[in-house]
Amino acid sequence: MPNSFCNISEDSLFEYRKECGEIIITAYTGDNEHAAVPDSINGLPVVSLDKGAFYKKKELISVTLPNTIRSFKRMAFCKCCNLSEVNTPSQLTDISSDVFTNCVSLNKFELPHTLRNIGSAAFSVCESLTQICLPEKIKEIPLLAFYGCKKLKHISMPKNLYAIGDSAFCNCASLDHISLPDTLRTIGTMTFWGCT
Repeated sequence: MPNSFCNISEDSLFEYRKECGEIIITAYTGDNEHAAVPDSINGLPVVSLDKGAFYKKKELISVTLPNTIRSFKRMAFCKCCNLSEVNTPSQLTDISSDVFTNCVSLNKFELPHTLRNIGSAAFSVCESLTQICLPEKIKEIPLLAFYGCKKLKHISMPKNLYAIGDSAFCNCASLDHISLPDTLRTIGTMTFWGCT
């Protein structure tokens, strides 16, 4: 059965598609400083932000998301340079690659205990991010995950972490302390390069 594409209304700020009785937001078309994603559309739950859903929305400062959302697809908020605040959906399980890349104003994002996966470069060049607590279900920190987070000072590692990818914390110049779990088996190249 083909996917159906449509707008919420004629003056809608969101585009979406329907898959298997669920809604995926494909694009935010507005230019407001604040965006609020609905929890349902036409009685169907909104469960995901698709690839580039908010890509390069430079005027955006904050986004309110419903707890129904389970995943952020690739580059969902990439290059939203003024985005400083995004609430955390309580059912979020997956953050794909480059989701927050170059969100230089993002200063706080709490990862929920439900989170299982963080993609490569997910938070790269989030220059205002100061702390992060990785939930226990995270087993691997991929390459470039927090590259260039120059104000990142505190990070809490999950107890069952087994791998940290290449350049994961490269150029995190403010990082001054980190505790690595006994389960860790692999640390990639240049992982902590530039952590002065």
